[in-house]
Amino acid sequence: PASILNFINHAVLSKTHQKDANEVIDGMDVVFARFDLENKKISLAGARNPVIIVRNGEILEIKTDKLSVGQLKENDSFSQFEIDIHSHDNIYLFSDGYADQKGGSENKKFMLSEFRKLLIETTLLSSPEKQKEKVMSTLINWMGNGNQIDDILVVGVKII
Repeated sequence: PASILNFINHAVLSKTHQKDANEVIDGMDVVFARFDLENKKISLAGARNPVIIVRNGEILEIKTDKLSVGQLKENDSFSQFEIDIHSHDNIYLFSDGYADQKGGSENKKFMLSEFRKLLIETTLLSSPEKQKEKVMSTLINWMGNGNQIDDILVVGVKII
């Protein structure tokens, strides 16, 4: 995963002719993960986005590098993390769009803290379809008549 991020970072820097983090023209926040189910491990690397694991009703948040792709200097590298995973873990990779979405009665951001609570609630539901429905309906209710302001992607993986 870190090799992929480093490759993309180099491509962004060379295509946009950015020389340092202060002149970011184009970039992205992203996380890549490789699952090794045989050895019950996940390798991951991220640019600003964490990975959330819900294990036994508790949140484990794996923080990644604090720079976006396009902000990392050409000679630096993104970090790679190896995490042990357990049966019944729910692992979530996501864009920042859900937490950043504005809505509610005061038209404020949903926030990562509320997103974490939502993920815990969804793991209690019996099927992936019901989990998806909960995530979607919560977002739609939050947005109300407002517009979607960013890309929104949520990927959940349950380890059996």
